Amino acid sequence: MIVIGYTILSYFLWLGMLIKRTQDGKHPFAKITAKYLLLGQILAFIIPLTAAIAVFILKMNIPLNLVTPVTIALPIASLFGIVLGNLKKTQLQLVQSEKMASLGQLIAGVAHEINNPTTFIYSNIEPLKKYTDYLAGTIRADSPLYRGEMKAGEVISDLKSMIENIEEGAKRTKEIVADLRKFVHSADDTANAVDINAGIESTIHLLKHELGNRIALHKELGDIPKVVANTGQLNQVWMNLLKNAIDAIEGNGEVWIKTSLFEKTITVEIRDSGKGIPHDIMPKIFDPFFTTKPEGAGTGLGLSICQQIINRWRGSIDVQSSPGKGTSFIVKLSVT
Repeated sequence: MIVIGYTILSYFLWLGMLIKRTQDGKHPFAKITAKYLLLGQILAFIIPLTAAIAVFILKMNIPLNLVTPVTIALPIASLFGIVLGNLKKTQLQLVQSEKMASLGQLIAGVAHEINNPTTFIYSNIEPLKKYTDYLAGTIRADSPLYRGEMKAGEVISDLKSMIENIEEGAKRTKEIVADLRKFVHSADDTANAVDINAGIESTIHLLKHELGNRIALHKELGDIPKVVANTGQLNQVWMNLLKNAIDAIEGNGEVWIKTSLFEKTITVEIRDSGKGIPHDIMPKIFDPFFTTKPEGAGTGLGLSICQQIINRWRGSIDVQSSPGKGTSFIVKLSVT
């Protein structure tokens, strides 16, 4: 009886764990597999239960050739759940790949069309500044008022301000186009031996002005070998993840960077003490154009680009976050 009780208890604990896993918003594919595995487990429970009721309560005589299939129902049903879950996962991945391919073609065309007029605007800003400076030095104090209300000096001042706004807008547009192009495909896919620690150090140096005095940076860079990848692309990943960590912190805070080696896998963890990511938007953070930043502060492509780069070099990127406690991005790359 003790063994039977222990078996039943273990079974229901296993069902409880699967039910909890089906509610997991952080790992959508694991959620799908858990759902179908749970279905298989329920079937595995119903079939033997029906046989037991038939034999011990209804006093039915079940032929021996029906008993054997009942006894192997559990492993078969479990396998059924795993196979269905993996098939559904593969189907969703294929659909997502098709969507991304179509989106990539659309983005490439849009980026090209936007880039031409933006380049034209940007290339004319510098001459426009020089012309404005020239006019500012040649106007007379007795020049007539513009529309009867603005002095020539005030007009020049407004003109300079407008040029600065145009320059800022053109610069922002160029950055968006650059992000769009990076999202579609990197210009350089050359593989080489990449020193991850050196890349992180270089990225930190570029972001010193962002860190300032308000963010304490903690580095724990382990003794790790080089990986076969692309230096520029991986540095782009560290830049995006570190920039996101900095942006997630309001006021003073801390950022931790750790690299380590376990067996044949290098792990890079970038953690912050920021506001964290709400559970309801966790499944969307790698979606193209999804962002929680204010309008004009981000394109929503940073994490999508990071995921594409890491996948390109046969690695993985995962995120763990608790609202109010911070976020941790974990990148894993194979040494071989």
